[in-house]
Amino acid sequence: MPRPNDPDNTGRSFGIVAQAYCEGVTALLAPAGGPTGERGVVSPAAPEEVATQAERLGALSADLTQSAAALVTDADPKVRVDAAAKLLAKSIVDLQVSAYLFDAHEDELAGGAASRERRGERSSAGLGATQEYLDILLGREDGHSVTREGGEPIPPDLATARVELSDSITDALARISERASKTGQDALSGTLGLSLAELAHATAFLGMDIAQALGVGAQVTRLYQLFRSFVINSYQSVLAVFGQQLAQTAAREALEWFKEFREGKHFQELLEKAYQTQKTRQELTPLVSKSQAELGSFVVAIRGVEDLSKSYGRQADLAGKLNKALKYIALVPVATLPNGQLVLAAFYLLIGSYAVIAGADFVSAPHLRLFGRFPGVRETVDHNLREAQTRAQTL
Repeated sequence: MPRPNDPDNTGRSFGIVAQAYCEGVTALLAPAGGPTGERGVVSPAAPEEVATQAERLGALSADLTQSAAALVTDADPKVRVDAAAKLLAKSIVDLQVSAYLFDAHEDELAGGAASRERRGERSSAGLGATQEYLDILLGREDGHSVTREGGEPIPPDLATARVELSDSITDALARISERASKTGQDALSGTLGLSLAELAHATAFLGMDIAQALGVGAQVTRLYQLFRSFVINSYQSVLAVFGQQLAQTAAREALEWFKEFREGKHFQELLEKAYQTQKTRQELTPLVSKSQAELGSFVVAIRGVEDLSKSYGRQADLAGKLNKALKYIALVPVATLPNGQLVLAAFYLLIGSYAVIAGADFVSAPHLRLFGRFPGVRETVDHNLREAQTRAQTL
């Protein structure tokens, strides 16, 4: 009988745990009880009830991170890309749950129990609908497929296909670079209030037990402990995209970018120095113009390059939303969450470095391949033109 994380069973295991996790999130955040009779206001959820539900959900959250982390190293690159997006979406959901629980904790300290409806509105303010991220975890996204279906016009001949592929390469390299620059810069901007020494300290947190780094807080209640645990769960989800060793390397790289960023250098310029998209485009030009691969191979290459741009855009969008979701942690009093600002900085460094390093894979950056995990523009074009041409010549 296969174990849950055996290679042949990992995908099925993820689906089962994801379903249970999403149902748990919906049950926790949905209004509970019936109207109180006073203008249809939903009855308050007792702190004990909220805490019990959150404890069950916390165990599912940890299991889901483990299952998704196994998919990040799957042999299929499409599975790896999708797993990374799922971990980013899960990180946002965990933050939404943590905000909900922090509000419940404050309500309990104030001597009352706010309705789930009101508390849910507060916890998700500015974060977008939770269902959007649950749909990603369940693979139920509408309009987010990165693969083009039938009905797209096909280039009528090789000459047209060469032009379309060249344009697709140029557009993909530019768009991925622009999205990486914006997302990375936004993340690093979240650390502008800290000194370089504090940022270095935040980087050191990546090698620590995050629970220890967060501290205990002045008022420890069951709900507070759960709020804190979901902040940790969210952090662990992003960390799982890297693995801890790579995360430390990536954060150190991000710290160097931040130093230059602070010195006034434009982030886009720093990124182009690392990505060398112009060099990649120049090196692919002769292959596109001279390849004798069949028209079908060009069509697949065009679609593949366009899909890379869409796929990275999806991840950059999630990383950007995660940047926004983190802002509520900055509002938590220091007495309640010791070291919260430094852990927040470590979070931002992770997100910024992920946006940049994942983008490096997608643009096939020649000297920044810390991941080497996602297919890039160069690999996609090479596979569909050079290898197709080689196969044709051997027949």
